[in-house]
Amino acid sequence: MAALRGALADWRSVEDADVTRERQIAALAGLAGLGDDVLASLRGYATTDLTVRERLWLALGLAASGDEDAARDIERSLLASAGQRLGPWVRLSTGTTLRDTLEASGLLLLLAGRLGDPLAHDVSSYLAAVPSGEIIFPLEQVGYAEGFLARLPRDPGKFAWAVAGERHEVELRPGGVSTLVVTNKQLASLTIERLAGELAVVTSWTSPDFALPTSASIQIQRTVTPENDAPDDRFVHVTIHVSFGPQSAPGCYRLTDLAPSGLAPVGATGGAFDDEAVTPTNWPYRIDGQEVAWCVAPSDKSHDYTYAARVVSPGTYRWEPAILQLELDPRIGASTPTTTFAIR
Repeated sequence: MAALRGALADWRSVEDADVTRERQIAALAGLAGLGDDVLASLRGYATTDLTVRERLWLALGLAASGDEDAARDIERSLLASAGQRLGPWVRLSTGTTLRDTLEASGLLLLLAGRLGDPLAHDVSSYLAAVPSGEIIFPLEQVGYAEGFLARLPRDPGKFAWAVAGERHEVELRPGGVSTLVVTNKQLASLTIERLAGELAVVTSWTSPDFALPTSASIQIQRTVTPENDAPDDRFVHVTIHVSFGPQSAPGCYRLTDLAPSGLAPVGATGGAFDDEAVTPTNWPYRIDGQEVAWCVAPSDKSHDYTYAARVVSPGTYRWEPAILQLELDPRIGASTPTTTFAIR
């Protein structure tokens, strides 16, 4: 800790050009985070003379020093002048490159998390969804989560729930959770009553009543090899081809495929393709259980998206549609038909 404090103090003392001013403010913010009394130095900067990044560092330092009101004023000013909402995302658009915007948005995420601003969730989603080959944001995401965790209520909570008139009371320790699973029929009579503390309710559900995305300019096709009767000693290869028309909106389209329960999707391993003359392209960025996902864009060099799956158990299975949805408007996209798949 002493070495870090000394390095920050040295960094702050460098006197050079404009870039040094950002370093000085960033060093002050770091010292504030370590508990040093630098509030007077931070308040000595006039925000009207600072760049977007300098104001972000200044606000982080002020927040760490306890002056959240001044930090929040800077955050609101930055959002008013450079903030952009893109559907479910929020970012700070600044500089001349995407990297400039990503870096500023990363600092905004730290600031919003420190201030407990709900807008931080949308900034976090933007940084998680927009791929970059130059920069990643794990520390900013951790800082955002840490900031919100620090603001969680410390008092226990209590609530009551009832189904069909049968009432139950549940006490929650600070930060605790309780999970209820009900059927569609039970949901009709479910009631939840807060008795004490600050509580949040999150719901999720499964339903066959799902409106598939559509677009006249987008089509997708799923090809499975072998097509059926897969033996239990081989990999099954899946390729999803996407066709974008000239009027397709740019941006990230979330492509998801849900492999049937008789198959287990695997990552980008060479062994999955050793026995076939197949050149894998565009491996998924995420495999979670049966779900396989890609971020697809009309600008991709190839529109063939590939994964392999290991045979788990024989049988005939329903293969749900592969679904392509525009991140900014999930109604736009396309889907494959529902099929069946046999494993012998």
